[in-house]
Amino acid sequence: MAKVEIESKQERADIRLAGATIATARQTVRLRESGLPERVYIPKAAFADGVSLTATRGARCPHKGDWHYYDLRYEGQTVTNAAWEYYAPLESCAAITDHVAFDLDKVEVWIDGRRYQPS
Repeated sequence: MAKVEIESKQERADIRLAGATIATARQTVRLRESGLPERVYIPKAAFADGVSLTATRGARCPHKGDWHYYDLRYEGQTVTNAAWEYYAPLESCAAITDHVAFDLDKVEVWIDGRRYQPS
């Protein structure tokens, strides 16, 4: 069974799409799951005005709960399946409720002024 570790952090996260900052958060949640890269989650409310999130396909993860992808739309640009949310996380993952993580091949995550690369 996969091991999931969650840590809340006081750090600035900037999410960039095509060079534009589309979200800024002052607190993140780091999620580590055995066999997968660490992910940074930010509050869903951190997105800038004008950013649209459209839920697409999803599924159930036996370790974290029910999730779906989001297409991100900003200034006429749409990026398919660029983010995801566990809209019904398991109790052990309640800290990621109303938080979103990102596909790092589609958007950039910057933490405290440095581009984030998962460990």
